Amino acid sequence: MNANDLFNCDNLLYDMHAVRQWKQHIYATFSATIDAVEAAERRLQSDHVCHQTRQANESSANQMTKRRESDRLRQRTHRANESAEQTTKRRESDRLRHQIRRANESAEQTTQRRASDQLSHQNQRANESLDDTEIRLESQCLRQQQLRANESADNIEQRRESDRLSRNDRRAYKRTKYPLYHAAEQSDNSPKPVYYNVGTLSLSCQHCGALHYATESLPGHATMLHNCCHNGKIDIMNTPPYPEKLRMLFTKGDRLSKRFFEHIRQYNSATAFASFRATMASPSGHGLYSFCIQRRIQGVPK
Repeated sequence: MNANDLFNCDNLLYDMHAVRQWKQHIYATFSATIDAVEAAERRLQSDHVCHQTRQANESSANQMTKRRESDRLRQRTHRANESAEQTTKRRESDRLRHQIRRANESAEQTTQRRASDQLSHQNQRANESLDDTEIRLESQCLRQQQLRANESADNIEQRRESDRLSRNDRRAYKRTKYPLYHAAEQSDNSPKPVYYNVGTLSLSCQHCGALHYATESLPGHATMLHNCCHNGKIDIMNTPPYPEKLRMLFTKGDRLSKRFFEHIRQYNSATAFASFRATMASPSGHGLYSFCIQRRIQGVPK
């Protein structure tokens, strides 16, 4: 064996020693990473058990409300300080987690979840202000516009088919709920309603200027009214114009007009100087809206 062979052997031994050290370093790093992950999982599991135990030991609804409010504030503060990239990652992670959870739930769990979500949404919308409602509707409108702008032709066809099935379900429900009305509507021998034309709202009182229908005039006097302001004996002051926001609600020029007309009786009772109590007796069947009560009426001053 000459000097070159000895030199090559030394280099080979040195390389094997370096490879052995590199393997030991990789193993140590990998072991430390595994230990850190296992420690994090044990900590998360311990925190989860601790939170479950704490929630189970809450003695009153007040403690539960305080805890939820504290969690909500902490979550809101954390989300307010996160960057746009962090927000995108969090939403993507939440979306994937929800998909996995819903894919693994049973039919009973799906029904319970939907019922719970419906009650939660109803309570949330019942307690929100008009400004919050307007913000929510505007956000829903923008989100729906973005979804429809990004959907493909297949998605458009699926959405339209889903809408068509939903309309058919609603019509089938109405036919089941109002069978007599539907049978009369389909029958050619059923009595048809008699329409009576009262004319246009164009007759103006010569004393106060109130508008009336043409059929409200006195017989033989096309421009004279009987029960308006007692021929000018009642002096009606000119009322100032109502606010622009209220005018938009009444003329259906606002996004909240539909909600306003659905709950207009509650709004009127809340702002009236007096209200009354009575037992409602809504007639059964389908037709024009009727406000029916039974028994006595109780006046309630405010």
